[in-house]
Amino acid sequence: NNDVVAIHVVSSETLFWETMEQLKALGASSILVLPIEKMME
Repeated sequence: NNDVVAIHVVSSETLFWETMEQLKALGASSILVLPIEKMME
């Protein structure tokens, strides 16, 4: 299906919850939220 796109994003928890409804309104689905203990740069 060419209409499906997968996007992987790391964001702060605050930013995520502020934009969750906007993402859903734009058609986002199957949103997986995982905690990150550490992030290596």
